[in-house]
Amino acid sequence: MRIEDLNQSVRDMTDNALSMYLSSVANRQNEVMKILSIVAAIFLPLTLIVGVYGMNFVNMPELQWSYGYYVVLGFLVLAIVFAMWLFWSRGWINWGWRRMVFGFLRVDRKKLRGYMSLGERKNQEVA
Repeated sequence: MRIEDLNQSVRDMTDNALSMYLSSVANRQNEVMKILSIVAAIFLPLTLIVGVYGMNFVNMPELQWSYGYYVVLGFLVLAIVFAMWLFWSRGWINWGWRRMVFGFLRVDRKKLRGYMSLGERKNQEVA
């Protein structure tokens, strides 16, 4: 019975370790998807505007304006600034490349210590 209980506790510990690993992989994947979503959300309106103005139309009134080109460029910059501000205000991005891209690779030692102590407490309860 003792060997069977020991076997079951080892199986539970490996199952917990595997689920913790899969959880960390899922968290990393979520962070990467968040960054890709930010990039897509910034470039989507820019692509739409540039695509419309890339067509050869004669009837577009802004083509005859002397400052039409600068107005469109200003609108593109305004769209970029608005999207960046929106994502920053929601906490999706931080200013600083290391925090934005590589921040999800850091391991918080307190949380890791908490998980480890939780596993040790389970082992003490079983014994």
